[in-house]
Amino acid sequence: MHIPWKLLASISSAVDSFRRTWNGQGQQANARYRPRADHYDRLWEYYSNTAFEDLRNWSSYKGRHGLYRYIRQIYNPTFRLVEFYTSIYPGVLTTDARRLPDGTPLAIPLARDTRQEIRDALGSFWEWSNWQEQMHVMLRHAAALGNVLVKLNDEVDRRKVSAEVIWPGLVSDLELDSAGNVQRYALEYDIEGDGGRCHRYREEVTKESIQTTLDDRPFDATGAGARYENPYGFVPAVWYRFNNLGSVYGAPVTWCAIGKLDELNHLVSQIHDQIGKMLEAPIIVKGGKNVRVLADMIQGSKQVATHESPDPLAGREQLDVLYGPPEAGLETLSLDVQQAMAAAHALVQEVERDFPELSMFATLRAMTQTTGPAVEKLAGDVKHRFVRAAAAADRQSVKLFQMGLAIAGMRANSGAWGALDGKRRRFLPFDLASYEQGHLDFDIDMRPLLPEAKGEGYQVEQSRWTAFKMAVEAGMPLEMLLRDDGWDDARVQEMARHLGGPLARELAQASQDAVPAPGGPR
Repeated sequence: MHIPWKLLASISSAVDSFRRTWNGQGQQANARYRPRADHYDRLWEYYSNTAFEDLRNWSSYKGRHGLYRYIRQIYNPTFRLVEFYTSIYPGVLTTDARRLPDGTPLAIPLARDTRQEIRDALGSFWEWSNWQEQMHVMLRHAAALGNVLVKLNDEVDRRKVSAEVIWPGLVSDLELDSAGNVQRYALEYDIEGDGGRCHRYREEVTKESIQTTLDDRPFDATGAGARYENPYGFVPAVWYRFNNLGSVYGAPVTWCAIGKLDELNHLVSQIHDQIGKMLEAPIIVKGGKNVRVLADMIQGSKQVATHESPDPLAGREQLDVLYGPPEAGLETLSLDVQQAMAAAHALVQEVERDFPELSMFATLRAMTQTTGPAVEKLAGDVKHRFVRAAAAADRQSVKLFQMGLAIAGMRANSGAWGALDGKRRRFLPFDLASYEQGHLDFDIDMRPLLPEAKGEGYQVEQSRWTAFKMAVEAGMPLEMLLRDDGWDDARVQEMARHLGGPLARELAQASQDAVPAPGGPR
């Protein structure tokens, strides 16, 4: 039920909607669609290191904040910060969602008590969605832009259910419940029709219905009609807010420091330009003219906006020169580069205090000796941020996967997919009721901030089992230790069957004690 439209980027020249901070909960919730779309474009330019390059788009923003007219992104940690959080899912995905025997990390490690039928079905879903790549697109958009929508495509003709990451600037309307579940969303974008003409396409999905329009007229995009009943009973999409500030719309990773980054690049851009001017051999003209007021010369050169100038970048290399009689002297302000760079460095340190993720790995590499406690103290604040972001991503991913498996199960059991091959038979245990009744519940294990080497993992396991052995010898039941370690009933029973000995006897005795004895309950 998915039609592959060609998306056309729609970039507006207005940038007045772009904000440095997110102050109120309703500030973005009530924002109009087009300014929000422009807002995402500007944030992406920070990530791609192209902010301020389009002089027309950034003119009013620079004027409003008093920024240097030739400002560039000379120092830009946005890319590094965003890419740091794409490592929330490190490693690879397997076709059966099982861990690899050679120790290669699984990007989405399912909890050990996850049923194998869920693992098998997820393997097919991940393959159809190309989730090995798309999961990083989801994280990248969320961190850079603050929000991302991921919707499910129920492709009956291809006999697949897949996930698609949607640029948040295409989301023209959105409604969430108190738990953050999508109750309604609408997408709007341009599609190319016959003769190269562009049309405005809109897709609106609610729990009750799905409808599509083209240029505000009903349009059948899937063959099911321009408006038809939602067969799922839920909206098949998730909305991931990287920084949830209590509004429908989240904030990007740099949301609290955009002003500091602007001021830093404002200063550094001027320093670089001034150094370039000093390196050029200045020409001093004497005689023949009266002294002209320098302020008038500078003011005269700035009567028009930068983007309207015939040579908008000329000022980066121009020298302000005074003409005077032969006996006139020349005085000018000199730049102490060391002092200027010290001021810039202080701003860099201030930014990196806001984002310890930027310096953590460099500090670790500089340490000659590293111990577990030392690394834990160094990375403590970074680990807190990493775990918070990873937990939010996991929650949305689990909801997305559960809905995908439920829809695929409905199609597999209804006969809509025809004869089922091995990959599609994996979904037979599921249907829409499975999602509602919690039969698709599973968890994702948290990933370590600093991945352990294979040998280190063995050492941790050895230490844990040594501790178990000492506890059992001291009289503690092994079953209790295993359950405290997160083992479920099935794994404990499996361990008992393979291990035998004391644990098997303990479990057998526990089962015997649970049987009522003749003459009354025990």
